Amino acid sequence: MRSGRPCIASWSRALLLALMLPGAAPALATNPSSVAAPLEARVRAAFLFNFARYTQWPPHSPQSLFTFCVVEDTAMQQVLEETIAGKDISGRPPVVRMLREPDQDLSACHLLYLPQLNDAAREQWLTRVSKQPVLTVSEGRGFAREGGMVGFHLVERRLRFAINPGQVSRAGMQMSSRLLGLADIESGGG
Repeated sequence: MRSGRPCIASWSRALLLALMLPGAAPALATNPSSVAAPLEARVRAAFLFNFARYTQWPPHSPQSLFTFCVVEDTAMQQVLEETIAGKDISGRPPVVRMLREPDQDLSACHLLYLPQLNDAAREQWLTRVSKQPVLTVSEGRGFAREGGMVGFHLVERRLRFAINPGQVSRAGMQMSSRLLGLADIESGGG
């Protein structure tokens, strides 16, 4: 029987994967309040930061701030705020905005993080941002097949992500080849 160590080792490897993208190390710098945040949440926040850094938005997207929109996940909001503190994305200061309802104004969102939601709720959020330059990220590899753009999933206790380049392109965005090289590539959902 395995002890808890392999799980810790797996998250350490996931953290190293997050660090493979240049600029990730500063995003993971800890302060006293982030020590309490679970490693899994910090790794996801580092990935979100790097997804933003390695994605190009069309020139007409909102320009003054880079807005991470987080749906109903206070813990992710807090960890992401710590991760992006003092950073920039393409010269723009990043901010995190908490969302609770799909009918809220989403026009300032660049990246929309959806926690695990039921299919109907997820579909409502995706419908609201369809055909807009909003990078959608959620849990589950199937998310990238079913209308989303990036889906986190575990493979042998390692955090991975799947990207649907077709969905990203249809929204007028482009991801770096380095980021795509680290991803599991999906299609569909269009």
